[in-house]
Amino acid sequence: DSGAIDGTIIGASATAAGSFGALAATTITGSGVLSIDDVTESTSTTTGSVHTDGGLGVAKDAHFGNDLSLISDSALLTMGANDDVIIRHIPDEGIQIMPYPTTVAGNTALEIKSSADDEDSSKLRFTKDRGTDTVDNDAIGKILFYSDDDGGNMTHYGSIRSMVTDASHADEVGAIQIRPTVPTAATVTGLIDGLTVSGRTNVNDAI
Repeated sequence: DSGAIDGTIIGASATAAGSFGALAATTITGSGVLSIDDVTESTSTTTGSVHTDGGLGVAKDAHFGNDLSLISDSALLTMGANDDVIIRHIPDEGIQIMPYPTTVAGNTALEIKSSADDEDSSKLRFTKDRGTDTVDNDAIGKILFYSDDDGGNMTHYGSIRSMVTDASHADEVGAIQIRPTVPTAATVTGLIDGLTVSGRTNVNDAI
């Protein structure tokens, strides 16, 4: 409850500012508010007003005034008391949203919900911005469907693609393609809502 840091008395009713290079202690416990007024930006795990060599546990809510960076490849952001939803970083590709445990049937991984009291709907928007003029046959957005085959190999089974068929200003035309995967030698066709379609003729066709 008492001591001195550069001549500043700890526990005094009024103290001047003090400083120290290191504190030789294994545990620091306090019952009040810890407030740090330093405004040093954090650009790594070893910079900023506060940094620690270990983990950080917070029992209550956390509010960040700016960016939050997960700087390791394959980083996880988990949610729920039992970590039942996981957002995983896939290096050089994007993110994976996965409900957990994966053995529970019918899990919903992602829902886009609108609670507005109007006639409009929820929206999922794909945006392609070249940074220059779009040209005909540019792909705008793709949804790819993958699952295991009977040998345990992750396989592409189909896709939905939106594309620009005519990029002429004031006369723009778009198209949506639904493509089930059909091997070249297959004798069957893909099936969509009861209607047979020809599907792709090359399983390696990039889409």
